[in-house]
Amino acid sequence: MASLIADYSQTRTVTVGEVMVPLSRTTVAGPDDSLADLLPRMEPGAEHRVLVMDQSGLVGILSLSDVSRTVTWLMGAAPRR
Repeated sequence: MASLIADYSQTRTVTVGEVMVPLSRTTVAGPDDSLADLLPRMEPGAEHRVLVMDQSGLVGILSLSDVSRTVTWLMGAAPRR
């Protein structure tokens, strides 16, 4: 993939702006937002991330694999009945 981009970029400059996902099409949440409320807005797929922002700007990025890891950890930490 990198060599393909390098070959292509020898004939034309490809900018980050041409390949990025615009902020208007990106899910944004705050660090104190409820995860339960955010989950229905998250889309599956490796390219879908949630930008976590506060008043100062970007503070993190959240993916479904981050959520899955946390749920697995919580299930392991929960007392067995």
